[in-house]
Amino acid sequence: MRVKIVRDPTTLALELLGGTVHLAVNAQLSPDFVAEQQAGRRLRVVISDGAALEYIGINTTDPILRDRRVRQALAYGIDRRAIIANLLRGQARLAKSVLPPTHWAYHETTKTYEYDPARARRLLDEAGYRDPDGEGPQPRFRLTLKTSSAEHPRKIATALQEQLRALGIELHIQSFEFQTFLNDINTGNFQLFFLRQIGANQFTDIFKAAFGSRSIPNDPTIRESERTGFLNRARYRNPHLDALIERAEATSDRAEQRALYARIQEILAEDVPWITLWYPANVALMNPRVRVPAIPASGDFHFLKDVDVP
Repeated sequence: MRVKIVRDPTTLALELLGGTVHLAVNAQLSPDFVAEQQAGRRLRVVISDGAALEYIGINTTDPILRDRRVRQALAYGIDRRAIIANLLRGQARLAKSVLPPTHWAYHETTKTYEYDPARARRLLDEAGYRDPDGEGPQPRFRLTLKTSSAEHPRKIATALQEQLRALGIELHIQSFEFQTFLNDINTGNFQLFFLRQIGANQFTDIFKAAFGSRSIPNDPTIRESERTGFLNRARYRNPHLDALIERAEATSDRAEQRALYARIQEILAEDVPWITLWYPANVALMNPRVRVPAIPASGDFHFLKDVDVP
């Protein structure tokens, strides 16, 4: 088997149709293209539930975004169901936790931010960001959302821009080559960012790595000997959450762990350092002659060893 990296989705689609590529898995091909192939017969399409997470990271130290009411308003102001149905063509499931629903520690009753623009506006008003001219063009405030330069995140960003405009929030989009984008979010040079979390959210370690107070990347106040991770790009600090994570990791009692991780998920849902959007489906397109085993929810590529290409 030969692995080929094709970064442009249009080029990849043409190579699949032309037979020079036999299998593409989670390649962020256009959902419209995937739907077209489902309706036709040129390529075989296999779609299954995925466990990766797409989310919006929020800089909790930003002067506007440090107010939890503003972060909650953003969450209420995003119509995730509409984006999944229309832009993603149903190829995702709503998320309300960092963990996937199949994880033993997943908390089913975690607070969910269903689309509620009226509630979002009330929260913004309470936070002191009243709309200066009602239905007029003046925004309550302006925010910048950073993404990579890939097509998928830019399309999501445009949809978010339109939805937040209805709340009176002017959202600017900045897209960068991935390494530049990663450097910005790791150094806190952002207000909002859009990203896909793959792999790390399959383990409860994600809570310490992404939300622990000693897991903030490039924070000079953290001694490297005491560092617990590098994924807390939201720069979120909550000593109570830190203590709960320590307790959950210290006990071997599964019932106690489950209760502690449930409380951790409730706190994160209330504080909103991330807006958990959806779990993208695992999408595989292939030459009809190719046979693949079941793709694991995590999107792990170990299944490739069992792929059969006659």
